[in-house]
Amino acid sequence: MAKPEKTLRKVSVGLWVSDIQSAEDFSHPYVLLMDCSGKGVKSPRRVSCLPTGSTSHSWTVSDLNKIVARVKAHKGPVVFHCHRGVSRSTCAAAAVLLDRGEALTVEEALAKTSHKVHTPATQSVSGLQKWWAARQQTALF
Repeated sequence: MAKPEKTLRKVSVGLWVSDIQSAEDFSHPYVLLMDCSGKGVKSPRRVSCLPTGSTSHSWTVSDLNKIVARVKAHKGPVVFHCHRGVSRSTCAAAAVLLDRGEALTVEEALAKTSHKVHTPATQSVSGLQKWWAARQQTALF
């Protein structure tokens, strides 16, 4: 599968999704870089947020809860990136949109964050769906 060229895209106010190279080129000093690949250049403004599920693309409920909490604590712009900007970063940013109420379903959140040509890995989407189901279940009590 071909790597998409420069995938930096704005998905909401203060929220972007990107491939690793475009994230490296994004040079705003207040941007928090959420590194979903583990391959980014180390810097004080970069936070590693790798999936800890059964595969390198499998988000757990705990992973996405930590990501959402970190974004809430940061009061500035956030760029999610993974290697290609089409799977792990897309689903992590979708969790933020769901948490903010900017999307009401996983499908709606993914429609806002996904790359126009490439679709996220099934494992990433499955983790997002499990996280959202757990959040909705918690909201019932």
